[in-house]
Amino acid sequence: MEWNKGCEQLYGYDRAEAIGKSSHDLLKTEFPLSPSNEYLDTLKRSGQWSGVLRHLARDGSEVWVESRQQVIELRW
Repeated sequence: MEWNKGCEQLYGYDRAEAIGKSSHDLLKTEFPLSPSNEYLDTLKRSGQWSGVLRHLARDGSEVWVESRQQVIELRW
């Protein structure tokens, strides 16, 4: 996961707190669809998903973002 100054300002977590953590866990992501249902099914079927997500900043404020998720296959 990448974490830049813009992320620090938007979410209130510094780089050291964010790197190595799942962004969905750190920001308590709320998906418009149940992550175990249509969201994951769409990712598996088409390899991508886009929509609006709700995150929680460090101070508890809501941050709504337009998001694009894509499955990336790593080949060594």
